[in-house]
Amino acid sequence: MAGVAVTVAVLSIWLLYQAAFGEKRKQLTNLAQSHTASMEALAAHFTSEGTPPDKILEVVLTQFSASNAGIKGFARTGETILARRDGNSVVFLLHISGARQKTPHSPIPFASERAEHMYLALSGEAGAAPGVDLAGNEVLAAYQPIKSLALGIIVKIDLAELRAPFLHAACVSGIGPVLVLLLGTALFRRISTPLVE
Repeated sequence: MAGVAVTVAVLSIWLLYQAAFGEKRKQLTNLAQSHTASMEALAAHFTSEGTPPDKILEVVLTQFSASNAGIKGFARTGETILARRDGNSVVFLLHISGARQKTPHSPIPFASERAEHMYLALSGEAGAAPGVDLAGNEVLAAYQPIKSLALGIIVKIDLAELRAPFLHAACVSGIGPVLVLLLGTALFRRISTPLVE
């Protein structure tokens, strides 16, 4: 009986996790697309004003950074990262974690496994997938190319943060039926022993 209860609980939690994972993937994708659209619009605006090409990137990054300065993060471990390709290296230009701007990571090789999402974005691909970030954490990241600026953008969250409430629920759901079964067994023995004697 306890095994059935645990199985049903774990299956339910797994289905809820899959739904939450899909929803978070959509949320990250929408955020990356929104950031991309705003940066493309800024680039088009400054291009039409006759801003020299070398200044456009600087102005757009400044505007983007300022517009995200006071906004709280979409998750505790949520981050937005902008980078560009420079030869055989990925050069990180902007790193926003929550409402704080962090020092961008040092350049890394273009085809590095630790920058798989950025590699895809800088190769002109868009999507969302789990992977490993620069710090070695498992993440869910949405990636987009920003073609007019030759940039890539990543919006990501640690999978540990996404999984935490479901792991907690699984532990409670797994332990609860076992404790109820043990309590029921003890109560049954206490009641049935005098009757048998």
